[in-house]
Amino acid sequence: QLCNKNNTLYEKHIILSKNKKKLEFTYKKINRKIIKYNDFLNSPSSTKFLEYPITAIKYLIAIARKINKFNGSLLTCDYGYIFSKKKSTLLSIAKHEHKEIFFQPGNTDISSHINFKLFSKVLKKNSLDVNKIVTQSEFLQKMGILERANILSKKMSFKSKANMYYRIKKLLDANEMGNLFKVLLAQKKNIKFSIGF
Repeated sequence: QLCNKNNTLYEKHIILSKNKKKLEFTYKKINRKIIKYNDFLNSPSSTKFLEYPITAIKYLIAIARKINKFNGSLLTCDYGYIFSKKKSTLLSIAKHEHKEIFFQPGNTDISSHINFKLFSKVLKKNSLDVNKIVTQSEFLQKMGILERANILSKKMSFKSKANMYYRIKKLLDANEMGNLFKVLLAQKKNIKFSIGF
């Protein structure tokens, strides 16, 4: 996570408090060598906060090289955003519940939302075609989830049918996972596979 203070970029770090009893955040001037995609960032004067996934970008570049060499495609589905939130999406999750970020370090999952627009730009810069980014709801419906559910429901008990449609609603509903999760397809140029997009 980067922030802009007086036109100087700082990187968010985690340190031990002075009494060594708890973790806390601090900011240090950024090493500009870690940012290799400056053209993807807004000018420091206009950007106050930015999440920049260094390791994820390295993986994307490696995957793009493999796809360009051996053909194929990359299908990415996760919670994330298309338009920059310009705020922290860092999460601590324990037993499917959001917790304070330093809650039981080592015993909770640390996660963040994907910046799908940045992922798209990285993949395009590495010679892949990227289809439009769609919501999980749109993708699953175009893939025929409702039609498939209707076929399966004909041989189900009422209880099983109700359970299945409850789960589908969770996947598709805009207030559940339907809009929060996004789907991106990247593929080698001249290969066309657009089901679900």
